[in-house]
Amino acid sequence: MTAVDPKDERKVAQALDVRFERADVVPGVIVRWAIGLALVSIVAAAVAVWLLVFLRRQEEAGDPQRPALYFSAEARQPEGVRLQSKPFDDLRTLREQEKDVLGSYGWVDPAAGTVRIPIEEAMRLYVARQSAAVPAPAPAGAPEARVPTDSAPVPAAAATTVVTAPTPRTDEQVPSPSPSPSHTGGHP
Repeated sequence: MTAVDPKDERKVAQALDVRFERADVVPGVIVRWAIGLALVSIVAAAVAVWLLVFLRRQEEAGDPQRPALYFSAEARQPEGVRLQSKPFDDLRTLREQEKDVLGSYGWVDPAAGTVRIPIEEAMRLYVARQSAAVPAPAPAGAPEARVPTDSAPVPAAAATTVVTAPTPRTDEQVPSPSPSPSHTGGHP
């Protein structure tokens, strides 16, 4: 083999029988590929936008016509219930109004002659009426008569029923509320 200068690549490559490209990258080919790729991308985007517009117009053509109020510039508020801006203040005001109504005299229906009285007085009157409606204890042997109260009427069947108070047991065998322990020697 002959001596080859290591700085001369061609001679070294020929001596070793190595093959490689003899030219560098050609910039013109890369630029042409880049321009082609950009054009394909732009055309694809244009087709997609056109399709979107075309299909949207076709969809809108099938929709019913919008009402005139849709195109109005008037700012309208919907009717109905609105949310409270200050719920705790509203609740406090409501409670004060309820307290005033429950604690004072006033007309409920002047035409019918219906009035309201303070709640404390109404409770006191109710208790007085209920205690006056309770009959005195009947003598032994006489049937009890039931008196209707303001709160509930007495049914007709219950008015004929005689109710007697249970007589207390005086013998030693009064049943205990708790079970007695068994003395048979078994398990509890």
